[in-house]
Amino acid sequence: MVGFILIVLITIMFIGLVQSVMLPQWNKAIEVEHSERMSYDVAKMREAVTLSAISGKGSMVSLKAGISYPDRPFLISPKFASATISAEELSISVKSDQINFKERTRAIIISPNYYYSLKPRFTFEHTAAFRSYENQLVVISDQSSFQKSSVNVYLINTTFDTIAVTQPVNTIFKPVSYGGRVFVDDAWINFTTTNPEYWNETLSKISDEWTIIRDSNTISVNVKNVYLSMSYLIAQVSTAGSAEINVTLQPYDIRRVGTANYILTVGEAEEFSAMVVDEFGNPVPNVYVEFDASGGALDKSNSTTDDGGMVSVFFTGVTTTNSGYVRFSCPDCTNISSIQYSLSITEPETSGAYRINWEKDEYIAAGSEGQTTEIEMRANTTPKAIYATVEFVTDNPNAVFNPRQTLTDSAGNATTTLQITPQPDWDWLTIIGAFATTLASGDMAVVKFYLTKIWVVDIYEDFINGIFQNTQLIGSPGQDSQVILEQNTANWLSGWSFRLPITVSSSSDLFSYQVLVTIDTASLISAGKMRSDCGDIRFTQSDGTSKLNYWIESGCNSGATRIWVKTDLISGNNLIYMYYGNEYATPESSLSTTFDTVGETGVVSVGGSETTVNLANTYTDPVVLAVPRLVQEIYRSGTPSAQHHLITEVSNTHFRIKQVELPSGGEGTIDSTQISYIVLEKGVYYIGTNLLAEIDTVTARGWYNTSISKPPSHQPQQSLQTFRNQEV
Repeated sequence: MVGFILIVLITIMFIGLVQSVMLPQWNKAIEVEHSERMSYDVAKMREAVTLSAISGKGSMVSLKAGISYPDRPFLISPKFASATISAEELSISVKSDQINFKERTRAIIISPNYYYSLKPRFTFEHTAAFRSYENQLVVISDQSSFQKSSVNVYLINTTFDTIAVTQPVNTIFKPVSYGGRVFVDDAWINFTTTNPEYWNETLSKISDEWTIIRDSNTISVNVKNVYLSMSYLIAQVSTAGSAEINVTLQPYDIRRVGTANYILTVGEAEEFSAMVVDEFGNPVPNVYVEFDASGGALDKSNSTTDDGGMVSVFFTGVTTTNSGYVRFSCPDCTNISSIQYSLSITEPETSGAYRINWEKDEYIAAGSEGQTTEIEMRANTTPKAIYATVEFVTDNPNAVFNPRQTLTDSAGNATTTLQITPQPDWDWLTIIGAFATTLASGDMAVVKFYLTKIWVVDIYEDFINGIFQNTQLIGSPGQDSQVILEQNTANWLSGWSFRLPITVSSSSDLFSYQVLVTIDTASLISAGKMRSDCGDIRFTQSDGTSKLNYWIESGCNSGATRIWVKTDLISGNNLIYMYYGNEYATPESSLSTTFDTVGETGVVSVGGSETTVNLANTYTDPVVLAVPRLVQEIYRSGTPSAQHHLITEVSNTHFRIKQVELPSGGEGTIDSTQISYIVLEKGVYYIGTNLLAEIDTVTARGWYNTSISKPPSHQPQQSLQTFRNQEV
């Protein structure tokens, strides 16, 4: 009865120890892992917002904001922790010669309510994402709004103020106003922020021409010579799909497209265009616009804007005048409701005339999306006309001449530069009409712009072994053609840009073997291909997608980074891959998943009563070796061999042991003795590359001989040592 009570008390004490010490550590580890995952998900909001503003389509980011804890029998543990998703109001204003507004935007804040660790606060504002603990701020995704040559302002409104969630939710960004872009020489952008130190430091590094002023939590930046765009999006949080959002764009301004002044001759026709935009400078479709003119005739009196907010009309000169015009009127525009082009209409010259001609009938250019390509173009006059005024225009609003008007030089030539900015919806080939006009004549040249795609192939073997498949050449001899390269993603780890094949040689078949790989990560990091913390490293089997456990031992960002990879090997050569190049990847280096725990040691005081020793690890089939720690020449009871220890029970979580006397030779007294013990999992182990250790048990009385199932290459050793396996 006393023994039973003792066992109950020990059990209660053990459960209390686990409840107070181990449970908080286990659940804290779950919260740390959840925080890392949340950092990755919140960082994806930047990509979702920018993609929506470019494509005009909604984007979604899934957030597992709440956290679930595992069910732990006999322990008191929470089942879940909620999270709060809130929207904090910020302000932003833009002042320039083309766009002026002052609006509110929202920062999205996610606050998990952890029980065991510091509660982080995840903030997404102005395309930057942060994680903060009390006064510590970590940037998890840098801003993309401000670049040296462009500024993209994103206004985000939300359908929620504060919500509490315990289950995964979808954050959906839907664009409402987007697609506009203007070039400004000078603009002031003022905005409030939750992290002014970050913005002050970040913006100061972009351009020496900019002026940055910080006043408390307000940042004011004066930008110079940039393309400026504003996008307005609505964010909603939902557990099942998205709700329909209907917002009507309000026409604000009508703008000219092209130069304000034209010179035409009687009988000459010209197309004039205008764009209707909202207060953010973005195009508004389906807006009614009226036309009227003086000095000529129009082909129509009204029209509605297309999907790009554009509307056009053809004008033909009829009578000579210096005060002709073509006027566009937008009755629904609330700011500028009318613009006009001024015309000077003259009679065609019949003598002393000259013609203007481009040097080439066709120009060829190529460039990538997001970059501006420049082409120098020259027009000649025949016969030579000196200091004649030449104007240059195109039929594409994203292809602009600089300068748009110039004088012919002493050789009768006029030179200009065509600046082409390809758009996301452009095809591989875009035809642009380029016009050079004077008072006497005009000429058109065709500009063929090819949209290029740059593929970076890090490994030659990857290219020849199938990173590209289904290569096609579209076109006919003598015509414009395109090459289509399809990426083969069937054997490629999704989200990673680069991989390195590694060959491991083995003399035998091995299961769950730890291989040491030494990599020059410093070169990859300096080349911008790998993260500075080596957190984007992954290893896979030869199929390119089945991931392997690994542990970075030391030397990240050095010429000899030591990494252990756990994999199966067959006799001969084995192929594995190391992937890198993913800025959003969460580090997965783990000692515990790469190396197996096979044993533990300890010391316990044992007397005549049975003592239970609880093991630190859980085993499948453990073997316990126990040795008394006696001082030489000193014995505990009677003769030297009268008292000895006896292991009475071994399980996968504990063993029991006590001291006993032989039937003869003892004095009836059993003293407590310090017993050293080793617990090992039953099996055969490699120690190094040649030596084997075999752990097993036998049932015997008296002396017993046994054979080793796998004879080692050396004599059996008396001690086990920490080991690592083959090095590549």
